[in-house]
Amino acid sequence: MGRFGLILLVLIAAAAGGGYVFLSRLDGIAKRAIEENGSAATKTAVTVDSVNLGVFQGQGAVHDLKVANPEGFSPLGALTFGNVSVKIDSQSVLGKGPIVIHEIIVDKPSVSYEGQGILSNLGTIQKSVNEYANAMGGGSKGAGRKIVIENLYLRDGRISISHSSLGPEPLAANLPEIHLRNIGQGGGTSPAGVTTQVLDAVLAAAMKIAVGKLIARLGPIGEIERLGGVINPLKDLLGVGGN
Repeated sequence: MGRFGLILLVLIAAAAGGGYVFLSRLDGIAKRAIEENGSAATKTAVTVDSVNLGVFQGQGAVHDLKVANPEGFSPLGALTFGNVSVKIDSQSVLGKGPIVIHEIIVDKPSVSYEGQGILSNLGTIQKSVNEYANAMGGGSKGAGRKIVIENLYLRDGRISISHSSLGPEPLAANLPEIHLRNIGQGGGTSPAGVTTQVLDAVLAAAMKIAVGKLIARLGPIGEIERLGGVINPLKDLLGVGGN
């Protein structure tokens, strides 16, 4: 083998080694990104038990992702995603463009809605998420690799609903399936952008179900207003009639 061939082999081995080191650290990088961006967006603690991204197999999983309640609400937590499966475009990980994720499925997410007078835990978190999204320019800002997610599903979710007007017994309901398409299409979005889009979609769906159930339980809008306007701010969020 000539000198040029030997040098070429060394360069290939070095590149492969660098790629292996990157891939071996990818689980920790993803875990930190989820926790740091999630916590910054929600202004609460976001934790993940573990991340396992089998890039060479094109699939992975995120286990036990939890979003804590804001200050002033119960310590039980607001959101729990027990199992999240991921299908990855393996070639995109080692490229220079966006990392392409073909599909993410969040199976059986659990949401807890807590209302205290005119405030709620989910409303408080959603306000923080929207403020964070605006500050991040919709996800276009942020250093590092961008991400494209072709399809994201949240399936078979449940929500527990408690409110100071209901008494000690919470309500329970199913969440509709949420399907987000082409997140970051056209160049990719930052991990922060992904975080805010996903959280905003989940919180909006959960708020709609929770407020609908509260209105059904507490009576027509006119009767609710006579109870002291407890639901009026929530009614506004839904776009339900009234002033």
